[in-house]
Amino acid sequence: MSDGRDKAEELSWVSFELPREPFISIDTQLRLYVNSDAQKLLGSRELSLGYDHLYKRLIAVPMKKGKEIMYRIRPHRLDSRGYTSARPFVKKAGFSEKDLPLRYIYLGSDYADGDRYPKGSFVFGLSMIEQEDGEDVLL
Repeated sequence: MSDGRDKAEELSWVSFELPREPFISIDTQLRLYVNSDAQKLLGSRELSLGYDHLYKRLIAVPMKKGKEIMYRIRPHRLDSRGYTSARPFVKKAGFSEKDLPLRYIYLGSDYADGDRYPKGSFVFGLSMIEQEDGEDVLL
């Protein structure tokens, strides 16, 4: 049965294009993933990570050769795919496995300015979407 519309109007082609934004995610298998855009931005496969409880932000500081390890902590080392264990981060940040998965998107260099975060920090904010009922949910 046709309602008079052209078949071409009923068909929509979808191109395989992923959003190109730096992000860090924590999945339900307790893995922390740094996507390729974030890896390029950070410029290191070794990261010191922190969590800002007030603003729900993940703070990443790339470890450069010759740079002293900040705050006497061992950096997280990314594997060839961009993964590292999220267990220490999840525990220290106070998350439960029910909170996962989480995604943090890069907020920009303006957020790293000032006294709140150490020099050389990259700030990632918790990604949320608003549903039709007005409730915010994690993306």
